[in-house]
Amino acid sequence: MGATSKKHSFWWENTAPDFAFQTQLPQYVDVAIIGAGFSGISTAYWLIRLAKKNKKALRVMVLDEASYPAFKSSGRMNGSAYLGSNYSAQYMADLLGKNTAKKLYGYSANNNIALRDLIERGIDCDAEFNGGLRMASTAKEVVELDESFELLRKWGYHPARFDHSQSQHVMVVPYVKGSLFVPGEGMFDPFAFTNKLARLMRKNNVWMAYGTRVERTETSEEFGPQLHLSNGHVLTAGKIIHTSTDTAPWDRIQETVIHRREQVIRTEPLSSDLDDMPLPFMPVELNRGLDSVRIHNRSVIMTGGKNGLKKDPEVGITDDTGFNERVLGQLDKTMMNSIPITNHMEVSHAWTYIETEMEDGLPLMGEIPHFENHYINAAHGRNKFGLAFLGAKNIAEKILRSKLSSPEFNIFTPKRLERGE
Repeated sequence: MGATSKKHSFWWENTAPDFAFQTQLPQYVDVAIIGAGFSGISTAYWLIRLAKKNKKALRVMVLDEASYPAFKSSGRMNGSAYLGSNYSAQYMADLLGKNTAKKLYGYSANNNIALRDLIERGIDCDAEFNGGLRMASTAKEVVELDESFELLRKWGYHPARFDHSQSQHVMVVPYVKGSLFVPGEGMFDPFAFTNKLARLMRKNNVWMAYGTRVERTETSEEFGPQLHLSNGHVLTAGKIIHTSTDTAPWDRIQETVIHRREQVIRTEPLSSDLDDMPLPFMPVELNRGLDSVRIHNRSVIMTGGKNGLKKDPEVGITDDTGFNERVLGQLDKTMMNSIPITNHMEVSHAWTYIETEMEDGLPLMGEIPHFENHYINAAHGRNKFGLAFLGAKNIAEKILRSKLSSPEFNIFTPKRLERGE
């Protein structure tokens, strides 16, 4: 199982990437965005949209060292837009406190609404926002789901206990002890979304510079924030937005970020009888641990891998074949034990993505302390698509001074890292 599977994201086969060759780069832009992934392109979109709304002229440039957008984690992830977090509500409440966790869920719900609204405007990316099914396989996880049910109900998200006998999805999982249906979640093709939005941004006169690495950033007393690029060009910008922790100028970020490498498996279709399932819902989530199983469009996507690494010697390697080979066997075993029907399936794709996450489970979105005119929208872990799109909007509003930040957005500020110094 998996011996002949492809080692790249299956999303890449459905949408042609956006290529842009800049013969001449500007000397100055109002906003420079480092990174052409989901966060970076979304930020460019909101800057242009809000600037037009407020009748302001804005020069925006997006730079990425890859040859096209979403080459790294954005295009390799499975495209799940969670409500709040991929962890359970009770787990997040224990980690953050109930008040902060409630703000996280409220913010995420608004993110998913905004993201779905843009997709429905004409971004064709195989989107489904039908909700998600969380499943417990141990008595401890059943208790956690029960506690999560009460929390989500109190917060107004009205989850539902799922009747296993009504779903062919769950009927093939004999070890499931309990399940919870969470509304407001979705899944889409992140590579298609990012590349199609990138083309739209180029039509709106946003400079897109691919294959251009940022060597360093600095602030000149005379010119302000500057980016030194791999091609020798020096770009002066009014504001710089970092969508990766790698280029963030504050050392405190590098000291607290956790690198994660996750395995993803895409299988061939299960069987045609899944067309008869009575309820349409987003992928099944089995367990909260290192390995999870999703069922979507008659396929299973499975994630897992090396979690919680402060330092990983393989970070930055784009050829993930070695990592795939080491963990694929263990993941296959987990999947076959949990869902016996997978014994009869073939893996079509098996690939790895690298993501960054913070110890407290919240991303970094907002102004970077001690570095004037530097912002960040990064370190989302697997919750990127459920938080970063609205975060991009709020950062754009801050830059354009068009609206005050909501209290929910303020929980993501990088200033919170100062408490640990």
